[in-house]
Amino acid sequence: MADSAPLPPPGAPTSAASAVAADAPPLEILLLEDSTFDAELLLASLETTHPRARVTWVKDEPGLLGALETQRFDLILSDYQLPGFTGAEALALAQRLVPGTPFIFVSGVIGEENTVELLKRGATDYVMKGRLARLPVAIDR
Repeated sequence: MADSAPLPPPGAPTSAASAVAADAPPLEILLLEDSTFDAELLLASLETTHPRARVTWVKDEPGLLGALETQRFDLILSDYQLPGFTGAEALALAQRLVPGTPFIFVSGVIGEENTVELLKRGATDYVMKGRLARLPVAIDR
């Protein structure tokens, strides 16, 4: 992304500038994504649709655990395929540590059977990485 600021390191919250009313609390989002490129795309999408959102980006299971144990999130966005860790495991962990927190998969390879199974297990929704225009609808729902 040529004209954007560099992506903060995993675990660091980001805050977007906005003309939205200052009294509304920002949406706190935990992003579990191992790809810097994909994280940048998601952040750019969120900048447009939820400019006041504060995103904490983690890349792996230890990062996810640390974030869930120290912060409160309104929403979790997670890739499905992660090195040494699956989205299904992340969902189970989130359900155990922060039950009731909406969990949306954002993946390019989730597959229909996996999607159905993950929704049965408690995932809130899924968005294909190739269709990020659908992300705001999933978040707002």
